[in-house]
Amino acid sequence: MRIALQNTLALLALYLVLVICLIVVLRAELGAALFDRIYASVLLAALSGLGSIILIGALLQVQLKRMSAGLAALMEAVANGDTEALRQRDDEFSAVRDAANRLGNEITAARDKLDAVANVFDVGVILISPDGSPDYINQTARQILICNRVQDFAARFTEMYVKLKEAIDKVCQGSGGGRD
Repeated sequence: MRIALQNTLALLALYLVLVICLIVVLRAELGAALFDRIYASVLLAALSGLGSIILIGALLQVQLKRMSAGLAALMEAVANGDTEALRQRDDEFSAVRDAANRLGNEITAARDKLDAVANVFDVGVILISPDGSPDYINQTARQILICNRVQDFAARFTEMYVKLKEAIDKVCQGSGGGRD
């Protein structure tokens, strides 16, 4: 359950308990006859308070949703190397924005180092993600796989990946080790 909804429900429960206690105390202190005359006013005040709590809870939920969407957009922008998203200041996400900036710089530095190492040798380097899609391809590997036919890349990569997976499976079976 969402945090704002949980907090709103807890606040509603507390409010209802307080209203019930107030009604019991007022009835005991004022007497039944006087209480019956002000009962409508007490009920209207209680319902107004209840409506206010529900409205504030709904507004809080909307605000949290907007803030989380902004945070997700910020992290996505950093992952894509967009430094413009990091320029905004003086909001709820200033500390997160600074951390995302540092993270983005680290990712960029790591990719630059990987590019430098992978391009030193005249071999193709491909990093494959766990789902089997290419995560990184250096320039030599691009030339080997793509040449001048960008449209053939997906088919060539899939063919190469199947062969590579078969070879790795054979090596793992031959050595008695398993692959996770």
